[in-house]
Amino acid sequence: MISSSFTSFIQDTLHLAGGELEKRFGQEKSVSHKKDRSLVTDADLASEAIILDRLKQTYPDHIIYSEESGLSSPLRGEGQYMWIVDPLDGTTNFANGYPFFCISMAVAVVQANKKLKVISGGIFDPLKKHCYSASLGEGANLNGKKISVHQERLVEDSFLVTGFYYKK
Repeated sequence: MISSSFTSFIQDTLHLAGGELEKRFGQEKSVSHKKDRSLVTDADLASEAIILDRLKQTYPDHIIYSEESGLSSPLRGEGQYMWIVDPLDGTTNFANGYPFFCISMAVAVVQANKKLKVISGGIFDPLKKHCYSASLGEGANLNGKKISVHQERLVEDSFLVTGFYYKK
């Protein structure tokens, strides 16, 4: 199945880029601000370079949308594949030495209505060595083992976590 080959590629790529982030975590880093005032570090760019190089070598005809580089092509034809990449999800945490960040990437196919249908994706936490992956119709895994959601619970019995994005 096509999504399983994408899943393998995603997992391999996440581990390579994750190795770069792990190596850079806790080291001195270059930090700057994007137009929206969110942070970008040299680690974001290094992780992105690894991911984009692999994508361009393996899938040269696919469109790429990466948080730091933007969209590789505005053209979207039905049946075309598009990769969605966040090379360092949690840059503020990373830049401040807070060990909660990951790398996220997915591949989608462009539908007739130009909307995207995600068929495979993954998230990797390089410090914990947790690699989550999922493929359309095949469920989700953590480090190759099937995972599922907990049974439904009442809100008062739940564990809730929030995060708030800041804007200037």
